[in-house]
Amino acid sequence: MPDHAFDSDTAFFLKSLGFPELKIHHAFNHFDFVRSSRRILVIGPMGSGKTEYSSRVWRESQQRGLIFIFPTLILNFRKSFFNASARLLLDLATDVFPLTAYCEHSDCTTDSFYIYRYYHVDGRECPALYFDPLIIVGGDARREDSREPNYCTRCDLHHYLPGKEYTFLVLKPLGAAAARGDLQGLREELYALHGDLSASQLQRSFAEHYNSGRPSDEINNNALRVACIAERALLFLFVEENLVSETQMQQLVGELDLDRDFLVRRLRDARRACRLDISIDSAEPRDLR
Repeated sequence: MPDHAFDSDTAFFLKSLGFPELKIHHAFNHFDFVRSSRRILVIGPMGSGKTEYSSRVWRESQQRGLIFIFPTLILNFRKSFFNASARLLLDLATDVFPLTAYCEHSDCTTDSFYIYRYYHVDGRECPALYFDPLIIVGGDARREDSREPNYCTRCDLHHYLPGKEYTFLVLKPLGAAAARGDLQGLREELYALHGDLSASQLQRSFAEHYNSGRPSDEINNNALRVACIAERALLFLFVEENLVSETQMQQLVGELDLDRDFLVRRLRDARRACRLDISIDSAEPRDLR
């Protein structure tokens, strides 16, 4: 039955019962248990009710032929597919039920489908940079440590993701040059990110993209307040892009005196092996200006 017919008939029925004229919205329909051999994928952000909905359907489906129901996150904090497994689940599913949550921004309650990662620094909301490590274990509790993230759900308007242009136009090309054996450009940028952010290409990119007076500019610029930006950039190139070798990783960590504890924890989260506790010939920090 067409939607407009459903709305018209329902409105007429409610009016016949003495209700005033109302705008009729579709509610959740009863689950269809008629079709068998289905692979049900329930997707949505945290707080959208994926587990509760899946549990209810699973309880009611016993001996009815439903063979698979799986609640999962499909999108990561970058609003892209979380990994190849997430994409495979979507491709193999016979049915997909998308659920939404409320945007958790203080001035908004619209529908949200996105996970938002941010950090607290001196009481400020600092959105994660685009090249922030993809996999970070934990995050269930509120964190005030700028090395550990917080999560919530946000709509498009309030989902901030600064540094995407820099990642693709600057950071990845520097990583590609490193993969060809030319490490100098990446070394200089990491040196700036680590010790003199104002001299970095990241700072120049932010000045170009987040300096127009929009309300979101201040929030986006807060991303530069987080700790270990150089470490995050290096992890992105090593773990996700495979543009920096393990030997180069060890060399840069030693030369720039990067935070090994932070790096080791993030490498462990990503299940990526790289020994950072070995002696390196150039382990003493150098002036690379």
